[in-house]
Amino acid sequence: MIDYEKASINAIQTEFPSTKVNGCFFSFVAVEDPEFALQIRMLPALAFAPKDDIISSYNVLIENNYYTENEEILKQFLDYFENTWIGKLDRRRRRKQPKF
Repeated sequence: MIDYEKASINAIQTEFPSTKVNGCFFSFVAVEDPEFALQIRMLPALAFAPKDDIISSYNVLIENNYYTENEEILKQFLDYFENTWIGKLDRRRRRKQPKF
């Protein structure tokens, strides 16, 4: 799976002709929908927030209109992101330790 870069696709198909090349859905949508690209890029940008502000910044981000209006299509991605980088809320509304 790669980004939709024609040069990369051509190089892979030339060097490995039996390889099936698949494009990344998020890369495709980012090209087609600049608002999607902007909103999704805000998530990894949390790495630059002060450590004590990451959770509150994440909460502000996912409560904005874009995320609430597109909650259904973003759910799996946000679950992954939250489990891996933020820490998922447990039943008692406490955050579990993130994987990283």
